[in-house]
Amino acid sequence: MLPEIQKTITEGCDYLKAQRFDKAIEVFTKVLHAKPADEKVLNYLGLAWNGKGDFDRAIYYFKEALQINPDFSEAYFNRGNAWDNKGEPERAISDYSTVLRKRPANENAYFCRGQSYVSMGDYEKAISDFDKALNINPNLVDAYFVRGFVRMKTGDHSSAIKDLNKSIDLDPHDADAHLNRGISKVKLGDLDGAIADFSLATKINPYLAFAYYNRGIGLAQKGLFQEALADASKALELDPLDRRYQMLVDSLELKI
Repeated sequence: MLPEIQKTITEGCDYLKAQRFDKAIEVFTKVLHAKPADEKVLNYLGLAWNGKGDFDRAIYYFKEALQINPDFSEAYFNRGNAWDNKGEPERAISDYSTVLRKRPANENAYFCRGQSYVSMGDYEKAISDFDKALNINPNLVDAYFVRGFVRMKTGDHSSAIKDLNKSIDLDPHDADAHLNRGISKVKLGDLDGAIADFSLATKINPYLAFAYYNRGIGLAQKGLFQEALADASKALELDPLDRRYQMLVDSLELKI
């Protein structure tokens, strides 16, 4: 490869990392004119279009890359992400499965396929994939978080809390993990622990309306109606279109 072309590709990759997708597309399109059958450049173009939210065009470039090199696992993985972003999890699963046939130790493919199974409501397969991802990489924080979420959805709150504990150990500043753990604690009757988690969630992310809402419900259950109303009002201020928040405000105002 000519040094000037490699320099231009590196420039395009820098734009990708900086999420300057228009500039990345401009640079890689220029390279593609000089190297029209380069699967890596086609893959980079797919990543840039995916970043811009044009999933159809991204899928086109990943497909072009795979026509040149049918063993290009990275393009299958990236196309899977584009299919998932487009709302077609079945096609995403097909591409992730192809990656795993070629690279069975790819924890990211297991994780992403698990997320696609979540989108389809197949929680059993999702948990199985998250298990496999974590067997490969026990520090994959997102896998603990999403597996915890799935276990919440299935009513297994004790296991959900264990996963969310691990997620928080690895990333203590994840407000959503504290929020979800608080919700599971409510289900298990640990109201004080739940309120503590909701408080941490609002401290980490002061704009997380659902955390204020849940803390408001918890405070109301403890008879602290004035404090609960303050939380419900804050949730409504942050998200005035959510009718649950207005209903909570209305019910609390009747108690004060």
